[in-house]
Amino acid sequence: MPTGDAVSNVPAGTIPRPAVQGATVRQLDPGATYQLSVRAIDPSGNVSQLSNVVAATTQASTDTVAPTSPTLLSASDGGNGSCPEELWLRWSASTDDGPAAGIEYEVRVNGVINEVIPVGTQTITYTEVLGPNSVTIVAVDKAGNASAPSNAMTVVTNWAPGGCGLP
Repeated sequence: MPTGDAVSNVPAGTIPRPAVQGATVRQLDPGATYQLSVRAIDPSGNVSQLSNVVAATTQASTDTVAPTSPTLLSASDGGNGSCPEELWLRWSASTDDGPAAGIEYEVRVNGVINEVIPVGTQTITYTEVLGPNSVTIVAVDKAGNASAPSNAMTVVTNWAPGGCGLP
């Protein structure tokens, strides 16, 4: 089943995309076994068959408390009208029952992890979606416990004809 809890290991906005890519799957339950496979999508939108399936088991954890939800303070289109477009984001820090330094922030654009911020409460991320983009932030502690998403903000992108291959 596809998930929004996977993020490419290639930084957002990297053009052209490298031939070999990886992904990180996040927010898995501790002490659970998962069956994983992938598909490839080329620039024309052609989708491959599923790859072979591999099994992975996560380590057990005694930490079951999620961090507090961050508050998205600002989200704006900071680019220059080209694609990929910059999204400038700032949010409040979350707290956790463990060390605060252990919190990472998932930047989600249109419900999908766009990047993971290991330190800090602001970033410039990128989108290739023309028009409205819904942005939220999710705090995740080192045990993999995830907060509820922050409040959502919508950023509308608008670039010149030909941006991201659009007419």
